[in-house]
Amino acid sequence: MLAALFAPLALSLSSVLAMPLAARQTQPAPGCTVSNVAEFGLVAQYASGLQKELVLTGNGNDSSATAWLGTRSLLQQADVLGVNFTMTYSGLTSTTWGGLYVRRYDAQLFSNEIVPFEAQKGKNESPDNIYCLQESPDKQTYAYPLLAVYDNTEGFYVCDSATSDVDELVVYSPFPSGNPSEFKGDTCEQVHIMIVQGEI
Repeated sequence: MLAALFAPLALSLSSVLAMPLAARQTQPAPGCTVSNVAEFGLVAQYASGLQKELVLTGNGNDSSATAWLGTRSLLQQADVLGVNFTMTYSGLTSTTWGGLYVRRYDAQLFSNEIVPFEAQKGKNESPDNIYCLQESPDKQTYAYPLLAVYDNTEGFYVCDSATSDVDELVVYSPFPSGNPSEFKGDTCEQVHIMIVQGEI
């Protein structure tokens, strides 16, 4: 009798477990645009109102290396690869000071990872449209449009690097334990990333 009662439940549960996970968003959601936007800077704003300029940093001597998004606060000029970004239908890109290497955000982004740039050279795939510009619903708090990933402006955090005293890295949805090889989880603070044109 009990077996007969639980059989439908077991069947429905096995059906749910067998379902594939939902695919990541590959097209911008309504209200989020990746249409061509003129060159802009990126600024992280903390809940306190503190703002920090974000820059491209990392290994600028190798066009195949991964670079990343971080704050400018403690970096020397030589550590800053670029401050200018642009939004196109192929994703979000940045150039180095000399414009030698065009780096783009990786086509995938997972929780507990630094937000990376990956060199375009040698990469044939185009990034998914996971990054987009979203108008802020609260103009008093955020004076500029916000950067969104997977139609979400809430997933960005700034965390201290685990390997450098000067790097503060932008991380997507960090775990409390962090990632010991990259960043310290107990230092992470949530930020919203503003897209600022003409004033950086």
